[in-house]
Amino acid sequence: MRNKLVAAVFALLIVAAFAWGEQVQTPFDILGTPYLVVTAQAEEAEVLATDDGSGSSSKRAQVVKLSDGAGKELVLLLRVQRAPGGLFVDVIGDASVAALTSRVIDLEITGVDHPSPTKDAIDTAVLAAAAE
Repeated sequence: MRNKLVAAVFALLIVAAFAWGEQVQTPFDILGTPYLVVTAQAEEAEVLATDDGSGSSSKRAQVVKLSDGAGKELVLLLRVQRAPGGLFVDVIGDASVAALTSRVIDLEITGVDHPSPTKDAIDTAVLAAAAE
């Protein structure tokens, strides 16, 4: 009886894992922060591009595409940056890489001394890589 119960729980966990969809994780090495991992999860999830870390030791960026499995997509630019004012995490989204690129051109983050309130070279490079 106990073996059947364990097998049933194991089978439920496998089914649940597929029902919850895909998960992608990217570790970011950012100067002055502990080990940092960015996780994206959706019915379908894919990292389209991640900057190589050569542009800055304090900022990382990546583009992630999420889908609900029925064709509805959301593309996100994730920016993580360490600055004297703290750790800044920006999530900018749109329906496609092209639309996201246009949105980021007009980006102007207001608020508490943001270290990169507008598009910069790291954003440009990761968006270009995602469009390929």
